[in-house]
Amino acid sequence: MKTANILLSLLLSLSLTLSGCNLLGQLTPQEPSPQAPTQTEAATEELIPLVTYTPTDEPEDTPTETPVAATEIPPVVEEAPISIENYQQLTVVEQVPSENPEEIAWADSPDETLSVIAEQRIISYDQATLAEISSITLPEEMMVYGISPFGNFIAVTNDMMTVQILDASTLDLHIVIDPQTPINRVHFSPDETRVLISSMDEWAAIEADLDTGAILQTYRGFETAAPVYDVIYSHYTDDIVWIARGTAQVQNRASQEMSAIFGHEDWISSFSIDPARQFLAIGTAKTTESGYEPGIQLWDLNSGSQGRFIASTNLPNSLFFANDGSVLIGTDGANLNVWNPGNGQLLQSFGGHLESIYRAMLSPDGGSVLTVSFDEQMILWQLRP
Repeated sequence: MKTANILLSLLLSLSLTLSGCNLLGQLTPQEPSPQAPTQTEAATEELIPLVTYTPTDEPEDTPTETPVAATEIPPVVEEAPISIENYQQLTVVEQVPSENPEEIAWADSPDETLSVIAEQRIISYDQATLAEISSITLPEEMMVYGISPFGNFIAVTNDMMTVQILDASTLDLHIVIDPQTPINRVHFSPDETRVLISSMDEWAAIEADLDTGAILQTYRGFETAAPVYDVIYSHYTDDIVWIARGTAQVQNRASQEMSAIFGHEDWISSFSIDPARQFLAIGTAKTTESGYEPGIQLWDLNSGSQGRFIASTNLPNSLFFANDGSVLIGTDGANLNVWNPGNGQLLQSFGGHLESIYRAMLSPDGGSVLTVSFDEQMILWQLRP
């Protein structure tokens, strides 16, 4: 398998080069440069109201970093998605050594598995305990593009012209997809019914049916001077997101209508669209009154207006709205942070890792988070009373 090691994946994914790693709605790790960039893209400075959800008891205190340990965990309470009402209950419930996973897939029911691609293997874990259930070694000649959201399939190639969809548990061939163009990147849809194949010959993305391999449609309209780009499914909404260096643009699947162009001073590290399709959150860095800072830039997706910038200590390597849109969850160095997107307040910073988290993922039911770090540990976070 021609999958790069994690450090190389870190550098290549951030520049959106042809690596084997993904963002499920998430791009990749890199520490921001302390100096200001040489080229700045203009942005509208109008502040916009963000997220109409109002908590019944919004915290006013300065957020604190909360170290947690995976010991003496109380019984699981009634399952509920993470929200502004219960985020304080996030707790480390399991922590195990990891092999620097490059891709993460989470089955859509709690009694199934959690799968990762790491060190030329597909490893399946029990969702509740993170106990390893099985593993399968991938052939060296396979170039792996990614694993499907529920862990059922992987996308590979051996010629850069066709995509082979394999059963992730057996490596049996499921379907071959011919996009009629050299392949740049491949991403699975959140519902695991389609794949999106970006072209190396033009700014285009070919969508194919995962069952039949039939080409459904081709998306165009995004243009950039950048030599590398990617196009990824939005997690909550029926959109695809084009990204090239510091530029992002959202395209609706049904109408193929393009949004405004969202320009940033620095590279984009991660993104998320809220479930109501009102706001776009981008992990990046910019010049502020305090200097050059990493953080989260919020945008009004429909008007294209620039919202507030939420400064952080480190570039957010992963970023996602909660299922109800009331909180924004992301990485900040070794910590997992929870922000209120309505006012930009950092609600709480959860400590558990010793080194930077390079990937985080929200479970399909919205009640758990998995983080993997350069400390070679994998942590499962869940709500506990």
